[in-house]
Amino acid sequence: YKEDELAVKVEASDPAALTVPPQLKLDFERNDREFEYEVRAANKEGDFTITLTPASGDKVEVKVTVR
Repeated sequence: YKEDELAVKVEASDPAALTVPPQLKLDFERNDREFEYEVRAANKEGDFTITLTPASGDKVEVKVTVR
């Protein structure tokens, strides 16, 4: 990525089941390969999807199972 910082929109398939930040700002000056952010699950069990949509590039879907 050409810029040092990339904005990524974050959406949970069920906001009542998963708490995610609305947006992440990835700083490639500090981390060039891995990023870690907390996701919290409520008391609702099931399979959910977190969609990450970067300002540049393709969106990524992450599957989450809450038990």
